[in-house]
Amino acid sequence: MQDDNAELVKLVQEQGREILAEGHGLLVASFRPAVRAVCDHLMTEYAAVTFVPLALYSPPAEAVERPKVALSSGQSSLISDAADALIRALSARGGRVRKSDIRGILVMQDAKFDKSNGGVAAQTGFMTIVVNHLIRRNQVRLINTQENDVNPWVELVSDVSTHVRAAAAAQETDGNLAPRDSYRRTSDDLIRELREASLGPFQDVRAKVYEEMASVLADAKEEPVFVRELVKHSISAVRTEMDEYLNGRGKPYPWSKVRVLITKLLSSAKVLLVTPDGEATAFSWTDGDIAVSGLIDEFREALDSVLLLHLLRNKQTLWLDQLAELSGALYNSRRDDAIDRGMALISYCTRAGIVRRTAHSDVEIEACVEAI
Repeated sequence: MQDDNAELVKLVQEQGREILAEGHGLLVASFRPAVRAVCDHLMTEYAAVTFVPLALYSPPAEAVERPKVALSSGQSSLISDAADALIRALSARGGRVRKSDIRGILVMQDAKFDKSNGGVAAQTGFMTIVVNHLIRRNQVRLINTQENDVNPWVELVSDVSTHVRAAAAAQETDGNLAPRDSYRRTSDDLIRELREASLGPFQDVRAKVYEEMASVLADAKEEPVFVRELVKHSISAVRTEMDEYLNGRGKPYPWSKVRVLITKLLSSAKVLLVTPDGEATAFSWTDGDIAVSGLIDEFREALDSVLLLHLLRNKQTLWLDQLAELSGALYNSRRDDAIDRGMALISYCTRAGIVRRTAHSDVEIEACVEAI
């Protein structure tokens, strides 16, 4: 069904339950978070519920009755295994994670929870089933941060997490863990830290400047372009585009600070190619200008790694469930495409020896000593 009126939530709650109680499957396509929340709840009771974002929905050629679905003993065992694995992850993690991060955390512990393996673990709503399994066992609770929250915190209840907190406190005393509040940094916190260091982040403008630099060098057809001119021209092109949009919309944009940021990034990361097949180098603004003919393939990730490294200074760490916050700070969005960029950045930084997983957790990263 497609949502086309304000009564949809009630419709899904009432008629959806009737359809499922009769043993039929239920497919809901919607763009409303409240509808998604209702479907997530229904999935805790029925396996034959499918939720599809409205933008991705295409009606079937003809209606097909879906068979009744019941969990086998093997499927129930997988749910139990996932629940136990989540408790272990929460224990290692400090007691709470965002619901949207559970899949990634479990896959890190055991590949059988990966969607690509099919089965009940690949079913939409599987993580909701696991969480509700633990809620019924009184081992976790949900912490909503807004009405109809579709991505609440999943937190260990106090009696389960007492020993976890004690262990975490002991580790902090030993200096093996960053203070617990370090993983609670929000996007606003991360942005403030970058601003205090004159590192922007100027999310949308920074991305546009990156694209313009690549375009300028591509148009030059391997003819050398001086770095200062490259930065100046790229920012000027973006400014022309942005000024048309920003005209009359408040204070003038700090373009001089954008130029300082881009110059800092180019001076801190080796992304510049003097020759197409040459070794990458960084720009030294104190040693005079250099002519370059291209950029390394992953120059965007390399430049953004400077920002990530700053956020990991002074033994700070970032957890997997902060990925959305990191993406919000660096890319001005918590949507899937921004989170994918955040994951690509961390992957690049890991391969480049800039960050690494901490010794006590597979879902926490820190700066490599050599990179600081």
